[in-house]
Amino acid sequence: MRQGKADKSAYVRACGDVRAEICISLIKHGTILMYGRVLLEKDYITNIPDFPQKGIIFRDVTSLLQSGKGFSTAVDKMLGQLDDVEFDAVLGLEARGFLFGAPIAYARKKSFVPVRKKGKLPRATVSAEYDLEYGKAEIEIHTDSLKKGDKVVIIDDLIATG
Repeated sequence: MRQGKADKSAYVRACGDVRAEICISLIKHGTILMYGRVLLEKDYITNIPDFPQKGIIFRDVTSLLQSGKGFSTAVDKMLGQLDDVEFDAVLGLEARGFLFGAPIAYARKKSFVPVRKKGKLPRATVSAEYDLEYGKAEIEIHTDSLKKGDKVVIIDDLIATG
């Protein structure tokens, strides 16, 4: 786990090329305080070529989730990355971030903030648009999900495509 100040581009350089890993970041006031990668058990990840479109390799984690040993090992590795890290909330990006972020928030007795696709949350939201390999997307959270100064761990969805 690296620590120290970094900007958002450092996060992209550190985690943007992740293939069979999940990226964990701690962010406060828009500054990356630390980031780390957790290698998932490759034996449990299934590669699906040409999904969702030709030229994309989809990294399917359902095989990992179907294995009690594989899933618990992945979550335990993520929790280990957060030993001695102070944080207030876990953000999980739809949908894999929900699967891995919720057990981390639960284990550390922290709040869990779902980051949803635009239009899926019922109350007032803030949103951000980003580029995909095959288009654009927009995500949002409820405006009351976090307080100013909260330290947030993000469980990212970067293993989805290759």
